[in-house]
Amino acid sequence: QRGAPEGNQRARVSVAQKMEAMKHYEDNPGLSYPKLIDWCFKRFEMKKKLSTSAVSLWFSEKCGKRSQKGKIKQAMESEINPSKLAAKSFQGTHFPELEHELFAWVRRCDSKACLTDGAITEKARAIAETLGLSTFRASEQWIKRFKIRHDIRLRISDATA
Repeated sequence: QRGAPEGNQRARVSVAQKMEAMKHYEDNPGLSYPKLIDWCFKRFEMKKKLSTSAVSLWFSEKCGKRSQKGKIKQAMESEINPSKLAAKSFQGTHFPELEHELFAWVRRCDSKACLTDGAITEKARAIAETLGLSTFRASEQWIKRFKIRHDIRLRISDATA
């Protein structure tokens, strides 16, 4: 948490840990949030316990944008970028369908040598057109952030080819 004094930082867990905790909760009917919090504290060797309100957001569907249930369930059911599982928040994107398809294309790419910023940009624009995303612009900054979000690293020789 930015700007918080060292002792006031809240306890946080990764997406993978949230998935594991939700599965544990589902596998143990009658488990209360305080007992789940204790389980997380021990299982993930945390320095600080999670708050009940934070855990309740994992399961609530009534919290609008703050609810994480759908996002965690989607991560459990879909092929998620492994680097995303280590993230401690669900930072959204304006074009989730496009990103999902583009990342799947990157993973399927036969030769990593074909992955250049230009090729990714071209594919992103093609997907956007297919999805009817008229407001999407595959700017250099968007491509840069997409590669960071999905842990895509291009070799310099490939990027200049």
